[in-house]
Amino acid sequence: MKCKNALFIIGLLVCCVNVVAQTTVTLDVPFFSQRDARWSGDILGPGPYTIGSDGCTMTAASMVIAMFGFDVNPQTYNTWLTNNNGYTTGSLFYWSKIGGYTDNVVRDAGPSGTIKDEVDRGYPVIAKTDYFEQHWVVIVGYEEDGQNTNYFINDPLQLSGPTTLSYNLTGDYHYVIAPVPGGYYSGWHAGISDRILTSYTANGGQARFGTPWNNSSFGAYVHPWPDDANDPNVVWLQDFIEPDGHWWQIVDNPAAGQAFPVHGQILTYWYNNWGYRDFGPPESNEYYATHESNGHQLVVQTFARGYITYDTVTGVAYATTEPDFVIAGGPDTTPTPTTTPILPDGNMLQVTALNISRPVVYGVKPEVSITLRNNTQSVLELSSLEVQAQCVQGQGDDYSWYVWTGDQGTNVFAAAESKPFSKLYQANWLPPVGARYQLLVRANFRRSGGIDAWVDLPFSGDSSQFTVVAAPQPTPTFTPTLTSTLIPTFTATPTPTFTLTATPTETSTPTFTPTVTDTPGPTATVTATDAPESKSGATATNNLFDFFTIFS
Repeated sequence: MKCKNALFIIGLLVCCVNVVAQTTVTLDVPFFSQRDARWSGDILGPGPYTIGSDGCTMTAASMVIAMFGFDVNPQTYNTWLTNNNGYTTGSLFYWSKIGGYTDNVVRDAGPSGTIKDEVDRGYPVIAKTDYFEQHWVVIVGYEEDGQNTNYFINDPLQLSGPTTLSYNLTGDYHYVIAPVPGGYYSGWHAGISDRILTSYTANGGQARFGTPWNNSSFGAYVHPWPDDANDPNVVWLQDFIEPDGHWWQIVDNPAAGQAFPVHGQILTYWYNNWGYRDFGPPESNEYYATHESNGHQLVVQTFARGYITYDTVTGVAYATTEPDFVIAGGPDTTPTPTTTPILPDGNMLQVTALNISRPVVYGVKPEVSITLRNNTQSVLELSSLEVQAQCVQGQGDDYSWYVWTGDQGTNVFAAAESKPFSKLYQANWLPPVGARYQLLVRANFRRSGGIDAWVDLPFSGDSSQFTVVAAPQPTPTFTPTLTSTLIPTFTATPTPTFTLTATPTETSTPTFTPTVTDTPGPTATVTATDAPESKSGATATNNLFDFFTIFS
């Protein structure tokens, strides 16, 4: 009996231990060491410190940036930071320069959950530890057994990684926003992001969908279609692209409580025919069916307001409000399309002129002008055009002009046709004085027979760069005050003239006496007229001299 009881107890203990599940999650984050001999001696920003002695924060950031496909290492990142005001005078790292280096594809942001939540969603976390008072590491995963959680880190002080965290976390974390499956452009959208990530994982993950693709004005994130999130027919989705160029969307259906993937000819038809408005979101994955009348094998997907069908025999996609097929069963997938939809590229639509009204003054809204040329021999249809001013020197924000937006197909470029556009900036224009900017162009367009997509359009002319200047200050004007100084007047007063006349005397012998007239010269009399006395005791004549001296 004792033996049986003992066996029973042991068996029970083994059973209890097996019930506890262990979860391990590790992200594929490239590892860099600040002690790597290739860059450990490089001066960190303005100095005097080096990457090897004090570059843990910058090295941690470079690992996170590299995870999302950017060609970077601590040496190249440090050089860029040094040349783009990435450090304080004390060589402290500016967190905003994560976004500055990646054009905000990856950027520093606040959390939307716990460390575990962020890792589960595909985001590594840059965390501060108490080692050497402050030492930054990258949390790349965790392991938990229901009671204890151990974190895996890429530690810049080590020569390899990941390792298990042995330091104490201080509670100071830097989370990132990046284009991960389900990633929302401002972080994580509870509900929508979760459903898209669940669909991505359940339907094959990266092996099937590839990576998030920038096919909207919101980047490679979960985004609304149309761009106006308040549109009554709006749907939320995320674009993905396979290495061979096949395009996918995972579209959320909140009414169904899940998201569904759409691709191939069904996606092309849905997208080109205002699917969000006319068909609504998908309500199922794709499935095989047989046409009721001709027996063709079909690939069908159910949407909120009808069905979109791809006929594998004719190669044509079409829509119906009622089913015209019989479900045949089979795997829940679509054969690889016989023809891949034509995606536009930056060589089809060319920027031939790009400029901004100059001088570009702080607080004065500038106007951009752009000329586009169709380089193809087919028709191009432009749906949206964006010009972005990206800060390349200094610490200014980026600014965007939505130069032209209209219904798809209403702005058509014939073969080799050029068209000009211009737009005045609409919001507050407050870039820092002295900041240097580069104009970049993105267009959403398509060619006949293809699908539309956002494409970067290169332009290398000097006219696309500018420096912000201060508003000119008004030049002060000086108006002299004239003081009237009275000038003395000289008046000559004549003296009367006296004439002497001799009287003849009667004698025997007459005598002739000539008449003498005495005319004395005039006597000048000076009369001063209102001449003020100088406070210094100078004469009126001296005051007059001083007046002309002051204003000469």
